[in-house]
Amino acid sequence: MKELFHQLFEAWGLDLSWQPALAWVAALVSIVVLSYILGWLIQGGISGFIRSVAKRTQNQWDDYLFDRMFFRRLGMVVPAIVSYLLFVSLVTPDATIFPLVKKLIMLLVVFSATAFVDRLITNTQNGFLAILGDKKIPVRSYVQVAKIVLFLVSGILVFSIILDQNPMGILTGLGAMTAVLLLVFKDSLLGFVASLQLNSNNLVQIGDWIEIPGQNIDGEVIDIALSIVKIRSGDNTIYSLPTYNLVSGTFKNWRNMKEMGARRLKLSFPIDCLNLEVLTKTKEKSLKASGHWKVPENLVEVSNAEAFRFWAQDYLDNLGEIHPGQPRVVKFGAPVGRGLPLEMVFYTSVTGYPDFEHLHSRLLCHYLATLPVFGLRVFQEPVGVLKG
Repeated sequence: MKELFHQLFEAWGLDLSWQPALAWVAALVSIVVLSYILGWLIQGGISGFIRSVAKRTQNQWDDYLFDRMFFRRLGMVVPAIVSYLLFVSLVTPDATIFPLVKKLIMLLVVFSATAFVDRLITNTQNGFLAILGDKKIPVRSYVQVAKIVLFLVSGILVFSIILDQNPMGILTGLGAMTAVLLLVFKDSLLGFVASLQLNSNNLVQIGDWIEIPGQNIDGEVIDIALSIVKIRSGDNTIYSLPTYNLVSGTFKNWRNMKEMGARRLKLSFPIDCLNLEVLTKTKEKSLKASGHWKVPENLVEVSNAEAFRFWAQDYLDNLGEIHPGQPRVVKFGAPVGRGLPLEMVFYTSVTGYPDFEHLHSRLLCHYLATLPVFGLRVFQEPVGVLKG
């Protein structure tokens, strides 16, 4: 460029003292004009063509990747890179202005490239959440880690350009600050490791209902971020706790219950032992007439409690809400002075709230109301004041 202007000045008979200034002005104007035209082409013509093609394809990823902000950031980084290449090739270096302008253009390249990569990561995240969802993989944790690394690298490059140092030298100097960096990014590092463990072991997903007994937390997981997990409880309050707490502690996950479509239900109440007796033939005929006799024919001298147990078992076997592929049993426990414990353990296909609670209450009331048919009653400790 300098030689070209020197020849033009000699051919036109102009003063050679103006040659450096005019060369700088011509080079900078050329760079600005070419960069503006290139940016306009990317944000205008190229972006419109690519977006129109993306809308016609059946692939959904390109719809989220190639948005307006993507091409706006691309229209900044490409002209910045082209400006740097044109500047170092057209302008003759000197000892004063050239290094300063070169640093400014390099900083522009770093800032625009960082903004473009940041938008690329964001668009990838949006497409992942819209197409695949965030159930299986907590993608937000990995996105946050990627952005932290991006901004860390960008900061190192900025300092290396300003200080005119090799980036590797700055990284070597940061090695001595490892302890400080570990302290500053402790939660982020622990959260990232915890996210990897949660994902690799498939411990928890968005939408899972979990319980953390030690912290009295019971609710649905609504967000898994790099350092924080948000849980919405039944009263719509939000719990937040560090992600690594799910790995370092214990919690109960109800997801398997939903996937199987079977939830365990346990009914238990004590029967008053003073009402236990062997059934007479008259009582047996009465139970047969009312449809409550479900005792096998080979059994003799059956007690009223045993007859109730067989009827309760048959009632469960024919109940529509009972899961057919899971076991169910009605049994007695050991009497410990507070009646004879009767326990019913079975699995129901009604897993949601509040239908599960309705079924529990309905069955409990039905069994308690049927006890007098067998001459039984529930055990209840005496209350009130005894009068002599």
